[in-house]
Amino acid sequence: SSAFKRDTNRFTSQELANTLWGFAKLGIEPPDTFIQRWNIGFDRQLGSFTAEELASILWAFGKLQYKPRDIFLKKWKSAFEHEIEDMNSRELSVILWSFVGIGIVPDKQFMEKWFRAFKRNGTNASEQSLSTTLWALARLDIYPPAD
Repeated sequence: SSAFKRDTNRFTSQELANTLWGFAKLGIEPPDTFIQRWNIGFDRQLGSFTAEELASILWAFGKLQYKPRDIFLKKWKSAFEHEIEDMNSRELSVILWSFVGIGIVPDKQFMEKWFRAFKRNGTNASEQSLSTTLWALARLDIYPPAD
């Protein structure tokens, strides 16, 4: 389809996140050529993504069970670190769920930041966020800190 051949250079951060989310929600695995162009768009919008968009992107990869390249994950983690203060408990739980989907256990440094954010922002977490978080932690075999 010609939609898969679109140039993503003009996509906003929200359009990039929504496009990938849409593919995942519909259960359509985008062709590699689209993912390559999508990554170029992601690089151009780096620094513009909101907390919700970052969670949505990782959710889409998780839903598609698509393991992104290490270079992408490094860039995504950098953007995550800039937005972590604004992430709510739902977004934080979705991120952990997504790591299960892509088959990657986050490193210790990432998880320390994640736990600090969840401790700060998770006090009003919904039952859904709490259950998703506990499920993901168990699947990733990650134990919360004692404090």
